[in-house]
Amino acid sequence: MTRSSTVIDSAGAIGGGSARFLRELKRFLVQEQPEDVMLLGDDRQLSPGWLLRREAIAASAAQRISLNNVGFAMPRGHNITLLRNILQFATQQDMDQLGFSPSRRLRLQTPVVRTLAKASDVLVVPCTRMADQVRRISPALDRKLTVRFHPVAKPSWAGEAPEQPRDVLVPIVPQPYKNLDQHLPEFLNATDEIDGEPIRLIVPSTPDALSVVAGHPRVVFIGPQTSSQLETWWRRCGAVFFPVAFESFGYALAESRVYGRAVIAQDTAQNHEIAGRALRPYRRGDTASLKTAVTEALQRVPDPDAGPFDPTNYFQWLLNGAEAAGQQMNSKETSE
Repeated sequence: MTRSSTVIDSAGAIGGGSARFLRELKRFLVQEQPEDVMLLGDDRQLSPGWLLRREAIAASAAQRISLNNVGFAMPRGHNITLLRNILQFATQQDMDQLGFSPSRRLRLQTPVVRTLAKASDVLVVPCTRMADQVRRISPALDRKLTVRFHPVAKPSWAGEAPEQPRDVLVPIVPQPYKNLDQHLPEFLNATDEIDGEPIRLIVPSTPDALSVVAGHPRVVFIGPQTSSQLETWWRRCGAVFFPVAFESFGYALAESRVYGRAVIAQDTAQNHEIAGRALRPYRRGDTASLKTAVTEALQRVPDPDAGPFDPTNYFQWLLNGAEAAGQQMNSKETSE
């Protein structure tokens, strides 16, 4: 049992966006050293056994924050849960449109996540679309929801000219529902005849994970990367390709805006909200639209815009109870 006033559970943050978020949190904790904060679950998988153990550890805490979608059950104190997995609030129609069959693990997790969300005092979601998705599945949770962009620190090189301006980074961990086996060939087809040096895709994966483009001369596989390692490639590349349409946030959209890199992504309200002026939108299935988006993305580096994603502001707000009043992200203001 802990005497810390705030306990944060980060279990399950092994890769992808959850690991990216944890990196920002750890940097904040080192730099700001807030008092009476305990971080649990680092490098630990989320499991039923861990959920029981963390309840005991955090039983006397005044505030409990879950970063992994699964809220605390303990009614005493203030419970905050970050809902960051859109698949746990997907409908069957969503799954059918993605051509995706949820794993047994996801099927077991989903009712637990939805049930424990009711025990939370505040549910933090990273964009308006995720809030809408939660309301669609669980209307009763509406009063608990507040929208706040995930944090992204601005690096010293933000806005610099890229070393490889014709390279386009694909900062995505391949998953079946992301349909990269469709999106990457569409990109290669659309860019095949763009004037100038060949446009290459830089893919942080291995050829066996994306065999459909494994032998393509304009695809460079660099192997799995941590978010810290990937930042080197962000600096080198001229633009980013983020074609995924079903995401709770899309860290690459925020990073593009903060780092000063154009992001080629579908023309959706979510992508406009998060990426702002860094977005170069295209319409799925329209080759000419995608070709135009890529051409425009490589023409110039956008100005960095880090304000809406400031880590210090975010974590101070979170540790102070994530109060919604006067704090909710206004998508119109942040994307102007």
